Amino acid sequence: MVRETSNLMVGHDEACSTESSTFTPPFSSATASSSPIVVVVVDRAYGKVAERKSRQVVCHLCVFLLSADSGDRRLLLPFTSEEGESVIPFQLQFDKPIPFQIKIAEWNPEKDLLAMVTEDSKILLHRFNWQRLWTISPGRPVTSLCWRPDGKAIAVGLEDGTIALHDVENGKLLRSLKPHAVAVVCLNWEEDGQSNTDEIGKVSVYEDRTSRFFPPAPRAPKMPGVVAGDSSFMDDGEDSLAELSNTSFRKFNVLCSGDRDGSICFNIFGIYQIGKINIHELSVPVPHLDEHASCKLFNATIYKVALSKDLCRLVVMCTGELRDCDSEPGEEKLSVRDLNGLHCLAMDTSIFWKRKYELHQVAQQASNIEDLTEVIRESLSVMRKQWADAMKTFHDKFQSLSTLIIDNGLESSPQEEFLSLLGGARISPALNQFLVNSLGEVGVKRVLKSVCGTGKDLQLVVLDHLQPAAEIIGFRMGELRGLSRWRARYQGIGLDEKLLNEATENAGLLLVQVQRFMMVLSTVVQQFSNFFNWLLKSIKYLMQEPNDQLMSYDSELLVVFLKFLYDQDPVKDLVDVSEADDDIEIDLKTIERVKELMQFGGFTDSDFLRRTLTKEFQHMESSLKMALQMPFTTISKKISCMKLLPLCPLQLSTTQTRTTIPMSLSFYKNEVSADTASESGYTDYISFQVPDEAFPDIQNCIGIAKGSKQHSNNEKNGYTSLEAVLLSVPNGYQCVDLSLYKDKELVLLLNKSSESTEDSGEACMMVVQTGDLTFISISRSSCLNQWELEDLKGSIVYLEMENEKVRKVPHSTIAPLAVSSSRGVACVFAERRRALVYILEEDEDEEDASEDKALCHVISHSRQNERPENNQPAVILIDLVFVDGEFAMVTLTADGVLQSNEYGGRRNLVLKKDVLGFAVEGKDIRVKAVVERGGGGICCGESYGDFTRKDFVFEPLSEDARDRWCFSLRRYLDSLGRPKRLLVFVNPFGGKKSARKIFLNEVKPLLDDADIQLDVQETKYQLHAKGFVRSMDVSKYDGIVCVSGDGILVEVVNGLLEREDWRKALNLPIGMVPAGTGNGMIKSLLDSVGLRCCATSATISIIRGHKRSVDVATISQGTTRFFSVLMLAWGLVADIDIESEKFRWMGSARIDFYALQRIMCLRQYNGRVLFLPAPGFESYGDPAISSLYKEPPVSGQALGYQGPETKLEHLEWREIKGPFVSVWLHNVPWGAESSLAAPDAKFSDGLLDLIVVRNCPKLVLLSLLRQLSDGTHVQSPYVVYLKVKAFVLDPGTRIDEPDKEGIIDSDGEVLARGKGTYNCDQKGLMSYDKIQITVDQGNEEKKKKIRLQSHQRSISSISLSLSMDRQPENDQLSSPAIISDRVLVNGVVTPLTLTADGELRWTESGRRKSSVGKDILGFVVEGNKVRVKILVEKGGGICCGETAGDYARKNFVFEPLSDESRKLWCDKLHQHLESLGRPKKLLVFVNPFGGKKSARKIFLEEVKPLFEDADIRLEIQETKYQLHAKEIVRSIDVSIYDGIVCVSGDGVLVEVVNGLLERADWRTALNLPIGMVPAGSGNGMIKSLLEPAGLPCSATSATVSIIRGHTRSLDVATISQGTTKFFSVLMLAWGLVADIDIESEKFRWMGSARFDVYGLQRIICLRQYNGRIRFVPAPGFESNGQPVTCSGVDKESSVSDKALGYQGPDTKLEDLEWREIKGPFVSVWLHNVPWGAENTLAAPNAKFCDGYLDLIVMKDCPKLALLSLMTKLSDGTHVQSPYVAYLKVKAFVLEPGARIDEPDKEGIIDSDGEVLARGRRSYKCDQKGLMSYDKLQITVDQGLATLFSPE
Repeated sequence: MVRETSNLMVGHDEACSTESSTFTPPFSSATASSSPIVVVVVDRAYGKVAERKSRQVVCHLCVFLLSADSGDRRLLLPFTSEEGESVIPFQLQFDKPIPFQIKIAEWNPEKDLLAMVTEDSKILLHRFNWQRLWTISPGRPVTSLCWRPDGKAIAVGLEDGTIALHDVENGKLLRSLKPHAVAVVCLNWEEDGQSNTDEIGKVSVYEDRTSRFFPPAPRAPKMPGVVAGDSSFMDDGEDSLAELSNTSFRKFNVLCSGDRDGSICFNIFGIYQIGKINIHELSVPVPHLDEHASCKLFNATIYKVALSKDLCRLVVMCTGELRDCDSEPGEEKLSVRDLNGLHCLAMDTSIFWKRKYELHQVAQQASNIEDLTEVIRESLSVMRKQWADAMKTFHDKFQSLSTLIIDNGLESSPQEEFLSLLGGARISPALNQFLVNSLGEVGVKRVLKSVCGTGKDLQLVVLDHLQPAAEIIGFRMGELRGLSRWRARYQGIGLDEKLLNEATENAGLLLVQVQRFMMVLSTVVQQFSNFFNWLLKSIKYLMQEPNDQLMSYDSELLVVFLKFLYDQDPVKDLVDVSEADDDIEIDLKTIERVKELMQFGGFTDSDFLRRTLTKEFQHMESSLKMALQMPFTTISKKISCMKLLPLCPLQLSTTQTRTTIPMSLSFYKNEVSADTASESGYTDYISFQVPDEAFPDIQNCIGIAKGSKQHSNNEKNGYTSLEAVLLSVPNGYQCVDLSLYKDKELVLLLNKSSESTEDSGEACMMVVQTGDLTFISISRSSCLNQWELEDLKGSIVYLEMENEKVRKVPHSTIAPLAVSSSRGVACVFAERRRALVYILEEDEDEEDASEDKALCHVISHSRQNERPENNQPAVILIDLVFVDGEFAMVTLTADGVLQSNEYGGRRNLVLKKDVLGFAVEGKDIRVKAVVERGGGGICCGESYGDFTRKDFVFEPLSEDARDRWCFSLRRYLDSLGRPKRLLVFVNPFGGKKSARKIFLNEVKPLLDDADIQLDVQETKYQLHAKGFVRSMDVSKYDGIVCVSGDGILVEVVNGLLEREDWRKALNLPIGMVPAGTGNGMIKSLLDSVGLRCCATSATISIIRGHKRSVDVATISQGTTRFFSVLMLAWGLVADIDIESEKFRWMGSARIDFYALQRIMCLRQYNGRVLFLPAPGFESYGDPAISSLYKEPPVSGQALGYQGPETKLEHLEWREIKGPFVSVWLHNVPWGAESSLAAPDAKFSDGLLDLIVVRNCPKLVLLSLLRQLSDGTHVQSPYVVYLKVKAFVLDPGTRIDEPDKEGIIDSDGEVLARGKGTYNCDQKGLMSYDKIQITVDQGNEEKKKKIRLQSHQRSISSISLSLSMDRQPENDQLSSPAIISDRVLVNGVVTPLTLTADGELRWTESGRRKSSVGKDILGFVVEGNKVRVKILVEKGGGICCGETAGDYARKNFVFEPLSDESRKLWCDKLHQHLESLGRPKKLLVFVNPFGGKKSARKIFLEEVKPLFEDADIRLEIQETKYQLHAKEIVRSIDVSIYDGIVCVSGDGVLVEVVNGLLERADWRTALNLPIGMVPAGSGNGMIKSLLEPAGLPCSATSATVSIIRGHTRSLDVATISQGTTKFFSVLMLAWGLVADIDIESEKFRWMGSARFDVYGLQRIICLRQYNGRIRFVPAPGFESNGQPVTCSGVDKESSVSDKALGYQGPDTKLEDLEWREIKGPFVSVWLHNVPWGAENTLAAPNAKFCDGYLDLIVMKDCPKLALLSLMTKLSDGTHVQSPYVAYLKVKAFVLEPGARIDEPDKEGIIDSDGEVLARGRRSYKCDQKGLMSYDKLQITVDQGLATLFSPE
């Protein structure tokens, strides 16, 4: 029979060809001539070719060759592509090395998770991408593995017979059962595949009514870990076990387990054991021979078990001996030989299907009762331990009294002594000594706290744990008792009413015992408390101290205590585990009363009062086990064997070896339902390898059998429904493992035979469609002597390797083969420890993943452009008014300027910028204004950070005039579009929990002054703000303000984007006020306009109403989305951000503190990142295939913004692979107030800034941590910094701890958390798996906006328009043209103009210009062309060519149209360059020994080429030793140079300055400018010069500044000691800073990182110094220190007239007012310029030429605070610390002393990085001190030296 499977059918004589390929049947001529052949060509569509972007359809040819003579059927499956080459059917997802060989592997049925067991029995859980989630070690050999059907738990079978259930999330042990005595060899967990219906077809949904009457079930108490009295029993995070037990809403499921001895156990929900059978005890029916005949299995071993999806049938694969065992005496024994081999058992488990509703209820109740029983057991254990500890404390204290009584020769007992004291008798010496000396008041209180505190704790255990558990047990037993009375349904599963009545009664009696225990405990605690109160009074009396304030006592209770409780313990008697005959004595009267109560019913046990609480619990537990054992016994008896199928014979040795037979069991749903309701709707499939020794003529075959259950219509004829087929494995291959896959498919793993042991071998994986195979029915009419497979010898199907479903594996493989039906993947393990994952199927209809985009408006701050003076605005109102009682002329102009002319001066207020509002106060009008410091004239009044309050009050001369002013002011303010009503969110929990205070004290007053109405909402929980904005009426407000950190902003943005009217909602601006820990968004906004990050600046920006655009990134994982506006982090940054939450009380300092801790214990993570680079960044990473998610289409009714539709798959993706230290994705520059994470980030450029740190030494990381404050960390070679359009993160596990993963942090909140990570209150929105991030830029055309309020521009945040700085479109020039001509630029005639102010303008793809003074280095003539050498700052137009730091080479080449024109251009350019006063010749010092000894390289590669381009001649001197430069400049001819350049650190600069000042012509020499190029360790001077200009501290920036020729003056400090002088330009230090600076020289090889490393060491071993300092304070700093009468100034000898060089300032300091500060000191620091090093902003207020030095003093300072100050040095905020005194001085005297801890040791005085003086026993180095370690004085001379400067 030939079945047509395609439209194309070709006969034997026809040409077998198609348009795409030609196929020649692979058979010999002999075969062709002797056998008729039919060729059927099947046309199938196959996937897509991975190397091509378009889909291709290739033709698969399946050819059946039918041989009539031989009966053989060969299945030939050739598979060719269009090109005639073999096409690989399965895609290799990855090939990974594995550290261990795997023996068991199972895919999760619901999730992309693979569980594996190693040879040493460790359990690993991996994601599909091979990211490890967790690793656990059960401690015993693992023998089997199985997933719960919902994939949330995994069952592990162990060698000792235990089954352990583990949580999929973290591997935590949920429950441990021991149903077996030997190894559990197989597990199968199946759930009911049908709906819950009872026998009459009604839907039955079980409701657990316990929650109606009781609170949630209690958990077991935890043992207190500190002292008695600690009541911290519960751990609220332990929810996994409760979830496992709460099965009310879970589908009914059963866990089957088989052991090595043939036992099979059944557990409902995996936790309640409901049945157990042993296949040795089963009678196997043999109806073919005799309806009464049966056989049994002996020496059986189970291989596999599989339960059908309807739970009706269990199939067991086993080996053993089948024997006839039912012959009666006298009867003729049946002719059945023993069959030793492989058998298949079909078990009837229909009881699970028939009674699933009843079993569901019983299992629910029983499992919960077992849990609650454990709670009671643990409660009693805790109570015993706690009470025993308390009594031990009591007896240990009072035992000494017995000893004292014996020592004093007394024969009384302690009780008698206390009673004697109570009766008023004379106290014995022993008792007096005990009470006064041994015990004392403190001892009594301690014992009182221990005993009474423990009593309270025991009461809490009973009330919170034991009693609720007992009550719920009683209720649940009552439920079971009620069910048992429905005998028709529940008696059949073994519910015994009598046993349940007894168990319920015992549960109630336990509650009675609990009440008795509480009464006893309360009485005992009261007695102890009374006793201790009496002791306290007695001790006070004996010590003759007042005791009126103590609590009173009861004498009668005291007597009772001493007689009955002092040496007895009734509480212990009730809770201890006692002997069986150790009962409580009960008086006869009580017994009689109990018997009277029994007559009323309710209980039948009259002896329960004789039992203790623990015994009562044991009694109840025993009755519970008996009651719940009956269903187990009943169900076990109802499981029977329907049929045994002998499959193939095996030798005894083979039977004893379990792991040699690959096999697989599965059930597939029938297409047609069964004949009767009792029969299964599923067909079982059994596949296995037939052992070669089974049949001589069946070799290397795979057997497949299906449908082993009998049909009633066939039984009479002796036939079964069993059908089977044999597949012959291709020659040269052996089957390693096999697995049934999906619907009727079989996956084979075949190894190629190889004689060589050196190569890695070869294997293949094949998928066989069992539905295409012809199964043969097997007849069973004779006897059991016939093996089932013997019928198939003549009908073997031979498989060939030309099958299109074959994939070569380049390794020799081993079992297991793990196949996932849900994922469609297979995992293959190679012998050489590799794991290969293949995709078995590809969805050809999967849709392209769409790119997520988002839009949002964020607050910005920018200064307004001032109107040119020659364009006078119109006057709205001008009037004569009173100001401070004097006449003044006040004018309001059309551009909103309020001018006041008074006292011959003028004051201006800009309404748009400075004025908050105004108010009428009687006759006066108060204009409420705040102005930025330094702007708008003299500021007075209260200051607010960068603003000063500058209200202007004036009185119009009449009431009409006042009304006119009010009208004009109001109209103008209304025209500004400022907000009128705002919704304000205040987060009282963020940061240091100061948001409420900030709002009330700083924000609200300003908003009130601006007459803005407020609706204030305090957030009460996480996502409160999100929920509020999602449902509010947006039309009521003009904006939203978040007084918080960045978290509330993120909530608001997500809430707006999830609204149905999100387009309208996005028009609402959002404002930020910093009140959290990070405050990165508002810092980015304010810093861009030069404002400090404070509440006042932010509030004023909101009032002004300016806006700007910001991008919003969409983070996606499947269908889950999260909208981010700040950043995403993984690795170090995320760990610091989230795990530092435990130190939130420290405020922002927690970040610095925990960062230091995290770097010391550095983590690295596996993983990879994929990204779509922005233009200019295409060289980063390696090429990769697009990895965006393929998301399902969004419903048309979906609410909220669903993301843009831009397709990114076709673009060129790149990837970077781990390990990673940190991955950081930023949308704005600042991640926090002190972290300039992404210095080049823009608010609305449609790109994200990616910062990646991979392998990085810890010391470098410490340095990078400090560089975060100024953004220079991105210049490190260890940091990859680029811009991306889209991004995919594929996170992995830690390198050092593979069982632990990391945290993904977005905007300061946990986005995803892996296993083994820090546990905090935040729950991850997504799983720790691959996520993608896309960003879209603001675009007005799409009308998709969010707005956030700020200082300048609007914040459209979902679109794609790029905001760039472009040149004006008009042709108007700012100054007259010197020369203008038409030239050739790139072959195009273009107008070129040089203006008088030095601008070179031309047109090329848009207007461009360059400034000769700023951008042009020089020019050169190249033939007919002129090359203008230009170096521009990045961001100043479109840059091309080579980059250098913050500059880019942008040479401009043009060709004049004539020689005359070229000559004229050269002359004009040369003249203009000459007029700039640039240097022509420079003396250059290169210090090859400074820093990392890279000065020579820096000069040759970066500095010299720029000087040559600028046509500057150089004379180069390499310094060879210390003071070499000083010697040279002291003798050079300064007239031949235009300047001196130091390519070094600050040391050579100091030498040059000292050399110039020691010259006789020092006045002339000091006119010579000095330039600095950073090439040392510190580089503080050049950093101070470049930072104000916004330039990075780089060699390029410094060189360009020198070329431009700008100069500035610099103060020089003179340090004197007697007649010895030293001239300093940078700083002087003593104490901590000097020790770090000088002693870190031993680490000079580390470069600037040496300061961080040694600084940490010095802080840990902190030194303090004696001494004092004296100073002349600058104006405004007179309050620092104490007045001092002595001037402290040295009286120096007169200087000789012949003295050469500068001798210091002539200022007389003796008459000035000196002040002093006395030690001890941690550090004294004197600074002349702001920066002490590249990452140390030591003196943020220092000026180059103000005639003052900045003094920083630290006295007593904790080490923790010092660590925080160390990190704050990078941004200068350390001077705000209360531990730091910061002031300016004109003169200074230092009197250093010895160390506090080691007085025989002194310190070091450091000036400009060199040793100025060294005390005794201080650090020894090569530098010699110029002065002695004694008093020295410093004075400053203003503007003495000259430096090259950027501006």
